Amino acid sequence: MCVADYLPDFTGKLLGDGRYELTKLLGAGAAGVVYTALDHHAPTSSSGAPLECAVKIVQKAGPLDSQTWQQREEINIHQLVSDVPHVLTLHATFEDAQFFYLVMEHLAGDMFQILYRDELLYAGNDELVRSVFVQILDAIHACHERKVFHRDLKPENILCNADGSEVYIADFGLATRQALSYTFGCGTSAYMSPECIGEECERNAYSTRHGDIWALGILLINIITGLNPWELAVTADEAFSEFIVDEDHFERVLPISKGVIRILKQIFAINPLARPTIPELRERILELPTFFPPKKEDASAKKDMHAPVGSSHATPKVEAIDGDVQEEIVEVEVDIGTVDLFSYGLDEGYPRSLTDSASTSSSGSESRGPVTPDEDPQLRVDIDVSGFAEDLGEALRPLVAKARKPSADHASPALNVLERLEMLVLE
Repeated sequence: MCVADYLPDFTGKLLGDGRYELTKLLGAGAAGVVYTALDHHAPTSSSGAPLECAVKIVQKAGPLDSQTWQQREEINIHQLVSDVPHVLTLHATFEDAQFFYLVMEHLAGDMFQILYRDELLYAGNDELVRSVFVQILDAIHACHERKVFHRDLKPENILCNADGSEVYIADFGLATRQALSYTFGCGTSAYMSPECIGEECERNAYSTRHGDIWALGILLINIITGLNPWELAVTADEAFSEFIVDEDHFERVLPISKGVIRILKQIFAINPLARPTIPELRERILELPTFFPPKKEDASAKKDMHAPVGSSHATPKVEAIDGDVQEEIVEVEVDIGTVDLFSYGLDEGYPRSLTDSASTSSSGSESRGPVTPDEDPQLRVDIDVSGFAEDLGEALRPLVAKARKPSADHASPALNVLERLEMLVLE
């Protein structure tokens, strides 16, 4: 259910001791509603009119601090990175007995709206795609440097100016300051990495940093093509399974350049530690001559991808753990807790349509599940993560074995999946 269905209409209300006048409902989701507002205390614009801002209103989970801790954490995390370029600016926050109010920069819309309404905006425009994606990379890298991991990167959570040339990371409702997490199924299904989904891997702690990098790969496909590569990164998803076993899968189904495909194959490594870092990814994006195929390839490309941004389809890859890369993870904090995937509609390996799901963010499309230690500090315990990299290798074995298992009718082309995927990473 959308919050707007049961919250009062705030249009015309004055908030913050009369400073903010709410003028129009902009959007609503499971977590809150967003209004445009006039800031009557800010310096006026050149025309003399009050400056416009956006106010997000979130209903409190309960009267006690323990009940609203998760909501306060979203505000605290956003404040930590509010000054980062291309992160949505959080100007002020206040609360009353029933609601939290977040006063933010007002922008024209989000990337989902742009991709859905104007699918040709980025088409063929290499420099616009490059500029926009580098803005996202730089913002997420700065957040990671401050130990903030977003966990719900998707077009709905990327706000834009009117022409789509400037973008800003928004909605930190699922963000965490924990580098390793046991909160499985956290995020939006099409953007979750296999280790975050946790269905086909042993449930060892997964890296939230590397989960964001996986989502950045999906976002890159969204921006270039307006499509999602798969519904869910599990072997039951046909497109994802094809990607695992067919090294030419993206060449066949995505209207993108070979250079982008090489980058995507590295990002979608099943082993999180084999994925490129954001600085490495940034360098490769800047070096790409084009994001689009030659016209003749574009005209003949098969659009097997079943839906535009907002649904999904595709496949990852598996690599051996590299001893040198293992050293990247040192002293980290861990959150512990398990979200029952049944609550996400992901039981029995079958994904759920995004349009059928509840939202955890004001513009999102997924449900969050029960509160875990990542949301409640009283539930956290210290964990020894010294063997994280080694444990990760063991955790990946079930997924690899499943992908390699031949069918009853014929030998599976996935028999050499490890060799193929290792080759893809080395390209």
